[in-house]
Amino acid sequence: MPVFLCFLFLLTSYVENLSIHRSVFECEELQNRESLPKPKKRHTSIMVPFLFDRTTEISELFQKIKSLYSQITIVDGYTIQVYNGSVRDLAFAIKNLLELNFMLINSEIACYAPNYKVTLGNFIDKAEVCNVICALLNSDLKNYQIKPIVVSKNIPIERFITNKTDS
Repeated sequence: MPVFLCFLFLLTSYVENLSIHRSVFECEELQNRESLPKPKKRHTSIMVPFLFDRTTEISELFQKIKSLYSQITIVDGYTIQVYNGSVRDLAFAIKNLLELNFMLINSEIACYAPNYKVTLGNFIDKAEVCNVICALLNSDLKNYQIKPIVVSKNIPIERFITNKTDS
């Protein structure tokens, strides 16, 4: 091992002087070139006028885009369906466990006779959904034999703006 480190040190610290291989010219003009004064560089500034000023058009376009974004009320997103079944007590038990384990994520029960659906969260990105599903499968809910399903959903924009503590 120490031999390898020494060899590595020799490789990293190697410097070769190649100036001895340069060709030498015997012409007097080339040798005296260093003594001549160097010419001064000219810095000329050129004013380029803008023929087409688009700032007002761009600002108007941004105002239109801003007004369009303010009209958005529904966003395409995802939710996790944790339970779908006809047992009401089991649905509420799962919802209570979700509220204990995932306090910052909304959980809801929807009753479509005769079934109850327990959903968890409103997500825009599928990567967030995958992280929550992994946490679900490692939580106390694995005793309930849940099979979480990702469901596409139109989500009102207000759900992303307000916190759970506000409602």
